[in-house]
Parts: sequence; structure tokens; C-alpha cells
Amino acid sequence: MGRSGNDPNGRRATVADPAVADPAVAGPAVPGPAVAVAVADPAIAGPAVPGPAVVDPAVAAFAREWLDEIGRVHYVVRRGGRARMVLERLTATLSALVTDESWQAPAARAVGAELFATNISDPDALSRSIDLLRERLLPRLGITDPRAPDRLARVLAQVNAGFIEALREQAQRAGEDINRAEREAWREKQQRLQAQLHHALSHDPLTGLPNRESLVQRLREALDGPSTGRRLGVCVLKLERFEQLEHSLGSRKGDQLLLAVARALRGLAVAGGYFLAHLNRDEFVFVVEGSTAEDDVAKVADLALRTLPDAYRIDHHEIPVSGKAGIVEHGTAGADANELLRRARMALGWAMAERHSQVAPFDPARSAEDVLRHELSGDMPRARRRGEFTLAYQPLVRLRDGAVIGMEALARWTHPVHGPVPPNRFIPLAVDTGLIMSLGQDLLEQACRQATRWSRLAPHPPMVSVNLAVAQLQQPSLPALVEATLDRTGLRPDRLQLEITEDDLIRPHDGIVETLCALADLGVRLVLDDCGTGHSSLAMLGTLPIHGVKLAAGFLTGIDPETPALRSNARMLPTLIRMAHDLNLDITAEGIDEPHQVDRLAALGCDIGQGYQLGRPLPPGETARLVAESRDRRGADHSTVVPRPR
Repeated sequence: MGRSGNDPNGRRATVADPAVADPAVAGPAVPGPAVAVAVADPAIAGPAVPGPAVVDPAVAAFAREWLDEIGRVHYVVRRGGRARMVLERLTATLSALVTDESWQAPAARAVGAELFATNISDPDALSRSIDLLRERLLPRLGITDPRAPDRLARVLAQVNAGFIEALREQAQRAGEDINRAEREAWREKQQRLQAQLHHALSHDPLTGLPNRESLVQRLREALDGPSTGRRLGVCVLKLERFEQLEHSLGSRKGDQLLLAVARALRGLAVAGGYFLAHLNRDEFVFVVEGSTAEDDVAKVADLALRTLPDAYRIDHHEIPVSGKAGIVEHGTAGADANELLRRARMALGWAMAERHSQVAPFDPARSAEDVLRHELSGDMPRARRRGEFTLAYQPLVRLRDGAVIGMEALARWTHPVHGPVPPNRFIPLAVDTGLIMSLGQDLLEQACRQATRWSRLAPHPPMVSVNLAVAQLQQPSLPALVEATLDRTGLRPDRLQLEITEDDLIRPHDGIVETLCALADLGVRLVLDDCGTGHSSLAMLGTLPIHGVKLAAGFLTGIDPETPALRSNARMLPTLIRMAHDLNLDITAEGIDEPHQVDRLAALGCDIGQGYQLGRPLPPGETARLVAESRDRRGADHSTVVPRPR
């Protein structure tokens, strides 16, 4: 409860008590948190604010900070804490406005009018007030809404308007009693205040450089002129590791570093005639007007980066400094200020992601690819819910007799707008977005259910082969998920083959070998895919719980008589097949597209083949015919394999 004195009965009196509340204490009601104030002098306060007389501690603390800031340049009557109570009320009003999407401009103008009415009309005091509110109001009151900074800027503009309006009204009330010289003085003061407030709202409070609002305005002005043959460049420079540095050394040293960088870059801008702005804490933007080519902007970026010394010495600390830049250069005809800035910032993101490049130019093709990647990433969860991810099945053929002993399940996605999206595009996106586990489980379930249907068509149905991503292998729960899927679908474990790429297996991921052992214990087949593209050796493969390997398609060049690689691959392929058989591993050759490849691989003793020559991927509905046609040639159950010792 707010307190302003004791009544005769000994209870504390508050402004909520009509017996003691002074109607001149508070202004009109404003939406937002109700804040208590003590009984104030009617000369500096308006009508009472409705609500419980409780002062928010953060509001009270900020009001004291505000009063101290004003007191540095302007005499403020502090008797009885009345000025502080006014500032508490105004702080609460501003807090309510910046957190309310439907805030009203008149309420913000009323704050400016009340500032004027409290005799806080000195230009320096007003400028300090605006700076303080813009820099500290949101963090001090714990306001984290990402839209609050933009809303605060618009609110402060209305505060400025309210102050000027009150100033104008006072001048009008003075009427003919004020002589011409006094009226001129008021006008000059108004213009000075407007200029100061405009500068405060359009420049960075720390470095004094133009802020984003001024930058966009400058770009628009440059683009609005005659466009024939004119060009424009934008360079966005960002300091590297600034956030970590500020976290370890504190914001004060971070401010000092930014001031030093701003001084260096300002010198370059003045010398070259470039417009320089400061935004997003550690980003600086150059506008290069009259450029003739991208190289002109790249040179400015290089100069700016070289302007930064290797290190700044601040308070006995040697602080290393480096940066990266993104640039865009464009004709002014048809260009848009915000779009140019967006492109430069996109290029900056590319530069930050590249280890060996300091400057990245905007690339429309790369931008379109990034936009498409972002769009596809956003669409994938919805596509999964709609069942857009399906499987096609490509035959795995036993080469000695042509029997279809299995089918590889190949993921497919037909996007409603972009059409078929290849797996090498959407699988990495699923990994990046964390969707791979749920999507992989969906596809595994589809494949197992399809294989169960094949079991009803033939005494020795084909197995189904499913690819696993390394992100799935890194999950200790994978064996349990596979076992549960087999139980739900009724598929025998030896009818499921899981393919792991060589690179995923050779990289030293913790727990992968243990996961493979657990999968082998279930009775499923494990095959190493793309063998020969990584750094594995057959000797090492003998220690892993796998049942076979799939040779990379590149090995087939060795059996093409017209290929220069004939000598090396022709000698290597029989050796690989023989060594794999010595380790009790099946050999599958993929990418078989020619008839002579089938004959040669069969002669070399290769067990299984896969490729367009042997069968193209089929939708689920067309696999039944293939299973039925092949059942008489299938013979022994190929996939019934005793688990290899580990």
C-alpha cells in the first residue's frame, strides 16, 4: 500500500482513501499497471490515477534514476518527493503503453504534456529524459517483448509531440501579453527541442551514429532520385565474438570497444564520403552511393575490416578485434531500401558461416536456395502430419538366378507447390530441424507394414531394406523403437535390413557400435552402404556386427571396357568380393544400369545387384506383382542369416 500519512484512528492513509486522496495528484487514467503515488502538490500533478496504491519496485527505482538524471542538468524541486511521484506515474504510463499493442497516441502525448507542465522543460533535461527512456526503460522494467523497442520509439515520438503541443498551447495562452521577442524565444526553443529529440530518436545513443531509422531513410532518399544508370552499394559489417567478449568482460568494456570501433569507421566514412550507421549493437553499415560495380563495395568492406586493428587496449586489457562483412550492389531503378538491407544482411550471414572468407557478396541464386530451404524446413512438419512422405521400393536381385530377394525402401516427398523433392535435399533438412527421428520412425513403420503384406504373397517373401541416418544411430532408444515397430507390424526381424552409410559408421560417434550390436541381437540384418567412399578397411569391418556391404556405384566403372579406370578397378573388384566372402559378408553392387555389368558381376561372384537394369523404384501398389512373379525363382530364404559373432 502506498503511504502518505496517518489518520486520527491510527491507520495509514493512501491515495485510494477518499478521505485523504488529493484529486490533483494523478493525471487521466491510462491502461496498464496501477501505481501508487503519495499525495503530491497540485502544481505538478493532475487528477488521481485509479487503482490500488501499490508502487511497483521496478517502477519506483526507475523513477528515482530518472529524477537523478534530470537533476544533473536541471534544478528539480525534490521537497516531499513530489517530483519523484510524478515520474513514478509517468513511468507506469509508459510501461503500459509499450506493452500494449492497442496503445493510444493521445496517452503518450499526455506524458509529454505533463513533462512540460512539471517545469522539466530544459532542453538538456528533456534530451536526457528521452535518452534514458529509450536506453533503460525496457531492461529496467523487465520488458522482453521483441516488439516493445519499436513501440517505444513510436511512443517517444508522441511524447515529443505532446511536449511541443503543450509548449505551443502555452505560447498561445500567453497571447498578446507576450511581446514579439519572447514569442521568438519560445519558437527557437521549440525548434531546438525538436531538433534534439529528432537526433535522439534517429541516432544510436552510444556512438552517436545514425540508427536503423536514419539508415532506411537515407537509402530511400538515394533511391528516389533520378535512376538512369545510377547504382548503390550497401556493406554490413559485424564484429566477431562480440557477445562472448561482452559476456566475459562486461557491458562497460563492450561500450568502450564499440566507441573505439565507431571512431575508426567514422574516419573512413568521412574520408570516403560514405554514409555510416550503427545498428544491432555490434553491426555497422556503410552506404556507398555512385558505385559502378560490386568491386567498389567490396573495396569499402576490405578497407573497413583493415581499419580495425588486431586488438584494442581497454583498461589494461588487450581485446582482439575482427569482423566480417556482407555486401550488395544494385542499380537504383526499382530497388527497395529494406530489401537492399535484407540482402546485405543475408550475405553477412554467409560470411559469418564461412571459416576462410571475410567478405561475402549477395548471390541471388544462393538466396533463392536459402529461401527454398527455409520454406521446405517450415513445411516438413505439416507434410509429415498430412502423410506426404511416402516410400518407393527398388528390387534387390540375386545375381546368380535373378530372384528378387529384397527391396530397398526409398523415401519420397511430393511437395504441393514444388513437386518432387529429392531425398538428398529433405533428409538433411530433417536432420537440421530435429524431425529425423519422428520422420524416420514413420518411414520404418511404412516399410515394415509393406513387407508384412509381401509375406502373404509368397512362401519366401523379400526382405525390406531401410536406410538409417546417423542422427538415428546416435539415439540409444533406436533398438527399442525398431523392436516395437516389428511387434506392431508383425514383421519377422530377419525380413528387415537396415543400411548404414560407411562415413556414419567410421566417424567416432559415441555409442553407435553398441547400438548396432543391440540391433543385431534383435535378428535384423545390418548392411554397410556406399562402401569404398570412406576410410574403412575390410579388416575393420570384420569386427562389426554387420551382414553385408553395398559397393559404391563408382566401382562399376572398373567393369566397363571403355572406361580408363579399367585396370585399377578391374583388379580391385574381384579382391573386394573375395575378401568380403572370407568375412562371411554379402556383397551388393548398386548403380547397375547396363546388361554387361550384370553378367560381369555375376561372374565375379557378387551376390546381389541393384539398379535401373534390374528394376526401377516402384510405388507400393506395384510391388505385389513383382513379388508374385519372382516367388518361383526365389528358392532358399536368402535373408535368414545367423548373426555374426562380435
